Amino acid sequence: MSDSTKTNATTGFEDASEKLRETVVEYPLISLAGALAIGVAIGASLPKNRREQSLIGDAGRKVKESAEEAIHAAQEAGRAGLENAGLSVDEAKLHFRDLVRRAGEATQSARDAARERMGH
Repeated sequence: MSDSTKTNATTGFEDASEKLRETVVEYPLISLAGALAIGVAIGASLPKNRREQSLIGDAGRKVKESAEEAIHAAQEAGRAGLENAGLSVDEAKLHFRDLVRRAGEATQSARDAARERMGH
């Protein structure tokens, strides 16, 4: 792998990481809500079976209920934060999409840099 390829991959990763950091600093509530939404989506996508549910039992149901309450509270706090920041839900969605895009770019840059280092 050439030095220029390493440099380009590293620079791309650093640029994407910096853009992502700037977005998180500029829009912390949107970033928090987005991260929470991603975590919930990942958790919801995990397979659940009868054995797992029987092992978890009541404790699992209580945790799920608490998580749902926390999500609702986070949504309400996010809405209030958006209102205080003077942003509409549509504007927040645009910023969140941009945040996700930047996170994707940072991830792709990191993946490309890792592949380059491994010679793939």
